[in-house]
Amino acid sequence: MINIAKKKFQNAKFITADFDNIKLNKKFDLIIIFNAFPHFENRTKTIRKAKSLLKKDAKLIIAHSFRLDEINKIHKKTKNKTIEKHIITVKEIKDIFKKLKFQDIYCNNKNFFYIEGRR
Repeated sequence: MINIAKKKFQNAKFITADFDNIKLNKKFDLIIIFNAFPHFENRTKTIRKAKSLLKKDAKLIIAHSFRLDEINKIHKKTKNKTIEKHIITVKEIKDIFKKLKFQDIYCNNKNFFYIEGRR
């Protein structure tokens, strides 16, 4: 997947790493987590880490190509206890954003899942 992305977006820099434990000496205007968030073990830690890497007034966007209820249905079908713990609700994600004091939180789960917040 990373090779496809590199070909598609040649001006972007890609880093493959464990996001929760990565050490970067840089701040970003925007961080996007796409089609991956349900698989992070500690979602609060992940969002806190993303916030720490954002410049002031920068945005964090978490999005998925499916609605959360659809993602959760897929995870439930596996009958795998490890995957089942990946189930999350819109309220849980919004609450994490609020707890970490993001501003201008916007969430949409109509056709696909999308949440953004400003540092």
